[in-house]
Amino acid sequence: MHAAPGNNPMHKIVFSGDAAWSTNTVYTGAVGNVRATYFYPFPQGLGGKPLLGSAGFGLFFASDHFNQRYFGIEGPDLALYPELGGVPFRPDGGLASIRIPVSLTSQIDPHWSLTVAGRYERLLNDAADSPIVRTRGNENQRTLGAAINYYF
Repeated sequence: MHAAPGNNPMHKIVFSGDAAWSTNTVYTGAVGNVRATYFYPFPQGLGGKPLLGSAGFGLFFASDHFNQRYFGIEGPDLALYPELGGVPFRPDGGLASIRIPVSLTSQIDPHWSLTVAGRYERLLNDAADSPIVRTRGNENQRTLGAAINYYF
């Protein structure tokens, strides 16, 4: 017998956030996320096994230096972008993208589960305006993956 969604502790919305600072010399400053994720335990499961789905919405923020490192163009790289006319592109930090992750996890047995996940990300502001993105990339980013999980 399955519990009604309102009585299932896995049926919930989780609000979260994080911030991280680089521990190497690749970039300085911080990056961070704020997000809301909705978890839905499918009552019918998958092949008689529990099935948990999730979908979310998040905002990704980056420091000036992070955006300059990954989306900026200066120095010898300017030769690769003649449309800049020798003027460096130095993006500012701030809101860099929105992210929409989804996942499905099926419990195979008490120790193993399988997760299939994906994320759509839309670059915004200076990250989206970068000539790297405009001429060689795409402001729409997609990621897919799968994982086999073992629980101790």
